[in-house]
Amino acid sequence: MSNTHSKSELIVSSTSNFDPINLESEILQLCLQYPNGVSNKILENSFPNVTLEQRVNALNRLSSLQKIDFLKSLNESSSFIYRIRDPMNKSNSSISIGNEITDQMERTVYQVVKESGNLGIWIRDIRFKIQLSPTILNKTLKSLENKQLIKAVKSV
Repeated sequence: MSNTHSKSELIVSSTSNFDPINLESEILQLCLQYPNGVSNKILENSFPNVTLEQRVNALNRLSSLQKIDFLKSLNESSSFIYRIRDPMNKSNSSISIGNEITDQMERTVYQVVKESGNLGIWIRDIRFKIQLSPTILNKTLKSLENKQLIKAVKSV
């Protein structure tokens, strides 16, 4: 019984020293080391004493501050890659029109459309890549069309 008590004391002492701002800066440093993006596995190995909730909160805060982007992993269908935004190349990292910056869903859909290049992509393929419901995807696509970021082309 004393073993479980000492383990809980160890956990409490490690989380009491937790600094969310420090974690955010360490995640940014890690993203700088991996220009193609950092996977969840790398984050878990780099920060073994940080809980999943703490890691998610730090990633969400960095995303809301527009310091990192969430990208869909090509290797694992249910995971993300976290990549630092390039401040010099705004067109690659975020979509902005004037002072208006789009939300994360629009960025994700725009990224998939942009990856298809000048060949275009079917709505069905976007839905399978991002795993969105048709209603949400249609609203997002309509929003991107209204902002003139993408163009819908009907097949003949």
